[in-house]
Amino acid sequence: MDTIYEIMLCKEPDELIVDVRVTVEDHEGNEISYDEVENFSFTDSIDTERYRMARRELNRLVKKYSAKWHTKIIRYDEVYEDALTIVNIKKEEQKRNGNSVKQTSSSSS
Repeated sequence: MDTIYEIMLCKEPDELIVDVRVTVEDHEGNEISYDEVENFSFTDSIDTERYRMARRELNRLVKKYSAKWHTKIIRYDEVYEDALTIVNIKKEEQKRNGNSVKQTSSSSS
């Protein structure tokens, strides 16, 4: 049997949630049981502090459940993934705009 812990940090309006869900699978990968074992809510009025506290809890839970034998950990941070997507989009825009500027200046020479 395999035990899979999904440890997730997710966004809600004015709140961050850290969940731990556990799935137990048989040797063929069929789900035997599924349960939410821990849930934390962070509602600090300052966004950065709310994320900092939620991130600490996420890291603590990953460490806690990683210590168990015969487990698989799936870690997901929705806030980080969204920020990374925004940064990548911004880089693509800058690259595209930088290439456009170079083409314009080279064609005018």
